[in-house]
Amino acid sequence: MARVQLPASAAEAEAQLGSGSVVVSCTATWAAPCAQMNNVFAELSAEYTALTFVQLDADDFPDLCERFGVESVPYFLFLHDGKVTEAVIGANAPELTLKVKQNALTAAIHGDATVPAMPSQKQSLHARLSALTRRSPVMLFMKGSADAPRCGFSRQIVEILQARRASRLPLRETTRRADSF
Repeated sequence: MARVQLPASAAEAEAQLGSGSVVVSCTATWAAPCAQMNNVFAELSAEYTALTFVQLDADDFPDLCERFGVESVPYFLFLHDGKVTEAVIGANAPELTLKVKQNALTAAIHGDATVPAMPSQKQSLHARLSALTRRSPVMLFMKGSADAPRCGFSRQIVEILQARRASRLPLRETTRRADSF
């Protein structure tokens, strides 16, 4: 269910934009790309509840659009406590989706709300990673193996662990491709 707010007045719009983490869609009824992006915006609003989604018609709110520097539509603004933090200009659904995900995570970190729950498929990944990291007091995810590190960082970490005698701990090497999780 979409949660896009459509303010009826400038005062209502100001109130909605003034606090928390907000995504603003500046749109126009006469612009075809806006119609397509409105659907994307509505889907994102249903998925990312950590953010407030507000849609402004540029023709109905020219002062607000001018204040935010909107020169073309569609135009998406990301605000935190009334201040613009990012913008997406044009009908770029992948970029908008990425920015919404990033801002939802930021909102959750700063305590505005929570990130949507992980799908059940991801929960099994979480459970497997938790079990893996609890198997040993020292856990290192690295390129290569302890005997043959494949990058400078991995080599340095192995040397540090060996110097601190962490090598006495049981070594369990698991080589898996990233997509096998």
